[in-house]
Amino acid sequence: MNRIGLGAVVLSSMAAFTACNTAQGQQKLEPAAFEKELQTSGAQAVLVDVRTPEEFGTSHLQGAQNIDFRAADFDAQISKLDPNKTVFLYCASGGRSEEAAALLTRKGFKSIREMQGGIIAWRNNGLPLANAKPLPRDYTPEQFDEAISGDKLVMVDFYTTWCGPCKMMAPDIERVKQEMSDKVIVMKIDAEAYTDLSSRYRISGYPTVMFFKKGQTLRTLMGRQSYEELAMNVNMFQ
Repeated sequence: MNRIGLGAVVLSSMAAFTACNTAQGQQKLEPAAFEKELQTSGAQAVLVDVRTPEEFGTSHLQGAQNIDFRAADFDAQISKLDPNKTVFLYCASGGRSEEAAALLTRKGFKSIREMQGGIIAWRNNGLPLANAKPLPRDYTPEQFDEAISGDKLVMVDFYTTWCGPCKMMAPDIERVKQEMSDKVIVMKIDAEAYTDLSSRYRISGYPTVMFFKKGQTLRTLMGRQSYEELAMNVNMFQ
């Protein structure tokens, strides 16, 4: 083999070795795989919920400690973890845990696992939660199904009480409800109270707005929407 060919092989092998080490050190796992590896890791695992205390209080994984990623002392708190153990991270949908994992990597932690899709995906997979408290509902599942099966357009706002964009969009949802009541029925669904509906429609982030008519899903919008965007969809599907 000539020198150029040998060099290419060496570089290729080094790249593969680096990629392998990176994959082994920091991995994203689907909820079922996350749960399995967490259980098998036993005392070598540290489970961290990086959501806010308010979110953590509604429900969390058994054995998790809460270190709020947005808190001013997050860096100091996370530095207290044992870098020789595998740190299992999760949040609501994966964004904050991804940022937390990057920070831990920079701090020299060697073994990090993130839950793909966060606690939303965990819940949608029917996996167990600790401290899950029943929350009040405004509708029964039968009433919900009856509403979306009718001839009139229904706009459903899936939100949570701790979601910032949900709170910012709330006035626009209310405006649609008040000003377009002749065209659309507006239903607000607390996704953590209606986990069955959240799972049914695979809600993976908040807010999520869905439009229904005669039992059919017409459109799904993810993220904060303006009044104009909501009204445009109402006029389109009425």
